[in-house]
Amino acid sequence: LRSGKPVDMEGKKLGDADVGFIVVILSHAGTGTGPLIDDLNLSHNQITAKGAAELAKAISNGSMRVRRLRLASNRRLGRKGLVVLSEALIARECPLELLDVSDTSACGLHTDGSGKYSAEGIIHLCKWASTPGNSLSTLMLGSNQLCGVNWDGRGTHNLAAVEALCAALQAPACRFSHLGLHDNRWGNRAALLLAEAIKTRPEISIDLRWNDVGAKSRSALLDAAPGVVLDPQRLRCSVTVSKHTNSI
Repeated sequence: LRSGKPVDMEGKKLGDADVGFIVVILSHAGTGTGPLIDDLNLSHNQITAKGAAELAKAISNGSMRVRRLRLASNRRLGRKGLVVLSEALIARECPLELLDVSDTSACGLHTDGSGKYSAEGIIHLCKWASTPGNSLSTLMLGSNQLCGVNWDGRGTHNLAAVEALCAALQAPACRFSHLGLHDNRWGNRAALLLAEAIKTRPEISIDLRWNDVGAKSRSALLDAAPGVVLDPQRLRCSVTVSKHTNSI
């Protein structure tokens, strides 16, 4: 961890206490700048908002700097986890370029449709992405029920998270070059808002696989971004917005 080299702890059954231990290792006596970790992968673990608060503390005091942070499939991270992380990133100029919080119940909803919808976490992330000096170019938000509805239609459609993302995309300080929005039941209304928001960002790539995007919305996305790639083999009328490729 102190070397700054990529650290892969994916699927190690890590909990909040383990994250706290990582923070202790990285902590410095007094003040100073911690090592720049190229890639910290904590995906597919058991980290909750409490563990996110530990990471936020390390970012806030400068003992941890990371270029790519992967927290995907920590399903109890939730909106509170995103809020504390975002606040730390705003308070401290962390050189974070990639944040993957896919499948983390970011809007308070679980894959079975249970829970209470809230866009608070996404709004805080977008506030950071709109802050001058931020380095975030890749944000992965797949499988988070961003529109308030799960994969089989349970829930109530809500565009609060979509509107926050679209506002961030139009902010002068936003540096998004790739968004991962797959499997979010992103419907036509949301897609049309997105198409309007990316008109000034024709080079952006957006993964919209496994969303309910219809013909009119696909056309709007194609008009907005000349590099749109449509894959007819995707299920459920999916669309991938990308100049060259769908991968990072």
